[in-house]
Amino acid sequence: MKKITAFEKKGKSIWVTVDGHAFSVEPEMIIKYHLKAELEMEDKTYQAFIADNQYLQCLRLSFVKLKKMLTIAELKNILSTSSFPIGIQKQVIHYLIEKKYLDDYVYAKMYLEQKKTKEGPEMLKFHLQQKGISPDILEKTMSHYREDVIIQELMEKKLNTPTKKPKRAYMMQIKQQLIAKGFHREMIESCMMSHEDLLENKDQEIIHVYGQKIIKQYQHKLTGYTLYQKIKEKLYQKGFAYEDIKRYLETIDLQSW
Repeated sequence: MKKITAFEKKGKSIWVTVDGHAFSVEPEMIIKYHLKAELEMEDKTYQAFIADNQYLQCLRLSFVKLKKMLTIAELKNILSTSSFPIGIQKQVIHYLIEKKYLDDYVYAKMYLEQKKTKEGPEMLKFHLQQKGISPDILEKTMSHYREDVIIQELMEKKLNTPTKKPKRAYMMQIKQQLIAKGFHREMIESCMMSHEDLLENKDQEIIHVYGQKIIKQYQHKLTGYTLYQKIKEKLYQKGFAYEDIKRYLETIDLQSW
């Protein structure tokens, strides 16, 4: 037999004391078990009360954590650090899955939609695996993923952005950025070949600006062919194409310097 020796409200919570041990109870428990001071319960009833109360408290904690979308594995990990018995944790997880509060496929699809332009396919799969997404769900989710379409979208956005970089250097920068995000090199290069024309070629205009800077930097140190080679070298390092450099050099006269 168990007896509630104290029944009091502390803030928004109700606390009871049984055998010198005080703990909070969920509001539903007050009605279901007619809780009050001096109430006596058979041991079997008391154990059911404790289990019911823990279940509701565990469920309430889960709903708080689910304000941020979680995978099943993530919530399990959170609950594993709580004091709730493992049996209670499993009951809560089962309920949340049954009621669709936890749905790994929905989570994976939303993650894919949010991250598809920030992470390549291998990185996406790696992060979803870390979050506990099963191989079956991962395969089902990635079956809707079109790497070529996403690369094209990213590339078109980049190529339509004004730049002062030479075309070759800018294309290389875009390529490295996409590789760093985890997209496949072969797919990037394939898409790049079909989208180069989207970058308006202003290299002949830009090359004159860079060329004049190089000439001013070296004209007092170098002359003639040596200066010619230095300009050619520096422009190539900047990312200009060999044909553009050649055309530029044909427009200047270094013999007088």
